Amino acid sequence: MPTQTITVPFNEICEPGTYICNWSGHLMQVPQNAITSEGVPYINIWGKETPCVTKISDDWNMNIDDARELANNCDCQVNF
Repeated sequence: MPTQTITVPFNEICEPGTYICNWSGHLMQVPQNAITSEGVPYINIWGKETPCVTKISDDWNMNIDDARELANNCDCQVNF
């Protein structure tokens, strides 16, 4: 079953997966060890606007071509 896409602020990523950065279209692959035991990412991004990401897959290690196709199918900006 495909992952339901969901858009969240970067600082609220709480599970591994493949994400698209909404502000740039870059691909971001988040493995389980990038999430703390409290369920938040080890890295935070701050700015005047809340940076959001769209999760396109539960598979954090998917290949680039598959990620590009999924992002296009979800109408996400693709810049990778």
